[in-house]
Amino acid sequence: MILVGLILGLALLELGARLFTRADPVAENTWARRVLTHRHAGLLHMPDPILGWRNRPGVETDFESPEFRVHVRINDLGLRGAPVPKSPPSGRRRVLLVGDSFVFGWGVEEEQTFAAELVRLLPELETVSMGVAGYGTDQELIWLRREGLALRPDLVVACFYINDLIDNVSPVRWSHNKPTFRLGADGSLLETLPPAAPAAPARSEKPAPPAPAWPGERIDDWMVSHLRIYSLLRPRIATLAVRAGWMTPEEGLDDYVAYFRRAASPAQEAQWRLAEAELAAMDQAARAQGARFAVLVVPAKVQVQKDVRARVLRAYGLRAADFDFGGPEERLAAWGRTAGVPVLTVHPDLERAAATRRLYYQFDGHWNREGHKAAAAALARELDGLARR
Repeated sequence: MILVGLILGLALLELGARLFTRADPVAENTWARRVLTHRHAGLLHMPDPILGWRNRPGVETDFESPEFRVHVRINDLGLRGAPVPKSPPSGRRRVLLVGDSFVFGWGVEEEQTFAAELVRLLPELETVSMGVAGYGTDQELIWLRREGLALRPDLVVACFYINDLIDNVSPVRWSHNKPTFRLGADGSLLETLPPAAPAAPARSEKPAPPAPAWPGERIDDWMVSHLRIYSLLRPRIATLAVRAGWMTPEEGLDDYVAYFRRAASPAQEAQWRLAEAELAAMDQAARAQGARFAVLVVPAKVQVQKDVRARVLRAYGLRAADFDFGGPEERLAAWGRTAGVPVLTVHPDLERAAATRRLYYQFDGHWNREGHKAAAAALARELDGLARR
C-alpha cells in the first residue's frame, strides 16, 4: 500500500506539473541528444591507440537529428571534407583549424562551416579543418605534433571551447579511453597514454557503437526528458547541494555555468593552468616548424544568447551578478599577452548578431548555419588584424 500510495502521489505531482507549467523543449530533448551523440560516435569514430578515437577515414553518410540533416564525408586523413594536398596551393596561405565538434561542423553541411565561409571572405587562404567531436586540447596537441604539422600550415589556430577544461582531465570521454596530461613539479607536461583498446573493425565492417556511458548519467538524462516534475526540481536541488557542499559546482550546474563564476574553484584553476600549458606546447610545436600559432575562443550558447542565459540562471536560482560570461576570453587573452600568443575573440560580434537572429540550434549547443557565418565574419576581421601585426 505504501508503494502504491507513493507511486500515485508522484503521478499526481507529475500531472500537476504538466497542467500548470510550460514545457522546456531543451530539457525534453536531452535524451534525444544523448542518443544522437551515441549514434554519431558509432558511425563516424574509430578507436585510436594514441588519441583514444578519431574520425573514421573513408566514411560517407548522412547525419541527422530533430533539428538538422547533413551529409558527412571523411577523407583519407580522417578529416571532414575533400582530400588535402600535401602542400598548400601556390599563392595561398594554409590555415589549420584544430578543435572539436565546432570545427567539425556539427549540424551543418561541409560548405556551411565557418572554415568554408572564411575562405569565401578571404580567398587568399586555404583552410584545413581537424575537428573531432569530443576532443580536448590534449588530443589536439598530440594530433598536431604527430600529424598536423606535416600538412605544412602557415598558421595553426587552436579552437578552444569551455568544455576542453573538463575533457583535458578526463581519462574517459565518449566511452573511449583517452590520453591526458598532468603538470610536473617543474611545470612540464607529463603524458599518460590510454590503455590498449581492441583493434578497430575493418572499413567494410559495420562499426560497433561505443559502450554506453555511466548509467547514472543516462538515467538522469532520461528523467529530465520524460518527467516534468524532475526537470523542474532538479536545478534547484542541484543548487542547494552545491551550496551545502554535497556537490561541486562543476558536478551540479549544467551548461558549464560553473565555469563562468567570478570566483574560480581550486579545481577549475588547476584545469586552466593545464589547458594553458597545453596551448603553450602547441605554440612551441608550431613555431618549431615555422608556422604561426593563435587561439580562437569559441563561445558557448549561454555566453551569446541572453535568453538562454536568463533561462539557465532562473532555473538554478542564481544571480547574474555572480557570473562573468566573458571570463574565459579575458583569462585566455591575459595568458596570450604573457605567452606571446594571439588570442582571437568572436564573442562580442556573435552577441551583437544574436540580437537579430539565432546562431545556435535550439536543442543543441552548436552553431547553426547563421552561427558559422557570423563566426567566420568575426574571425576574418581578427585574422586580417593578425596579418598586420
